[in-house]
Amino acid sequence: MLLAEDNNVSKTDYFLKIRVPTFIVTLLLLVILIGCKPISKQSSIFSPQICKPPCWQNIYPGKSSLIDVVDILNKLDFVDPKTISTQGEPWAIFNDVVYATLQTGKIKAEIFFLGDKVSKINFSGTINMDFSQAIEELGTPEYIINIPLSGGMPLAPTSSFNIIAIIPEQGIGYSFDTRSVEGKLKKEIQPESMITKIFFFNPNDYEIILNAGLFSTPYLTGEETQKYMIPWTGYGSILEKYPPAIIK
Repeated sequence: MLLAEDNNVSKTDYFLKIRVPTFIVTLLLLVILIGCKPISKQSSIFSPQICKPPCWQNIYPGKSSLIDVVDILNKLDFVDPKTISTQGEPWAIFNDVVYATLQTGKIKAEIFFLGDKVSKINFSGTINMDFSQAIEELGTPEYIINIPLSGGMPLAPTSSFNIIAIIPEQGIGYSFDTRSVEGKLKKEIQPESMITKIFFFNPNDYEIILNAGLFSTPYLTGEETQKYMIPWTGYGSILEKYPPAIIK
C-alpha cells in the first residue's frame, strides 16, 4: 500500500516538474509567434477593385450619367441610401453634384458632373489605406502638391501640410493631412502615412479642373497649382523633397 502511494506521489511530482513547465513554455511560444505575425492591412472600399481606377463600382468618369450613378449607389450595401442626394444646381465649374455616405458614416463621397457625365469623384474620411497601399492599388504619383496648413510665408515656420499626390494621365489622386499626425510622420512622407482623401477624375477634364484650381481648392489658383506641382522622387522629408506652396 505504501509502495502504491509512493508511486502515485512520484507520478504527480513528475507531472508538476516536467509536464506543466513544458506546457507553459509551449503556450508562451505560441503567444510570441502569434504576436510576431505581420498585421494584415485593413481592406478598403477600393479593394478588391471591380473596375480599374478612375472607375469606381462601375461609375466611369467621362461616361456615367447622373441616373447611372444614383442607380449604382442605391444597390451598394455599404452605402446608406438615406444619404444619397443631389446638389440640384451648378457648383464651381460643375453642373451638379451627388452626395453619399459610405460605411456607416466613415467616408463621404462627392460625385461631380460636367454636362451630363461624371467628371470627378471625391472620397474623404476613414479611408483605411496607407501611402504604400495607395501606390500599390492606385498607382505611383507623378506629382506632389504640398499645401501648408499653418505658416507657409517665406519667414514663417510651417508645422502642418496637406500632401496631394496626383497622376494626371490616369485621372487618379490621393492625399493626407498631417495636422493630427505625431512624430516623424508629421514631417515626412512614409509608406505608413495614412491617406485621408482619394479622388478620381476624367483625364480629358484634367486641364479644366486644374485651371479652375479644384485640385488644391481653396488655397491655390490653377496657375499657382501648376507652379507648385513637384515631380515625385519617393519617400522622405516633406520640406526637403517637396517644399510647400506659398499661400498668398
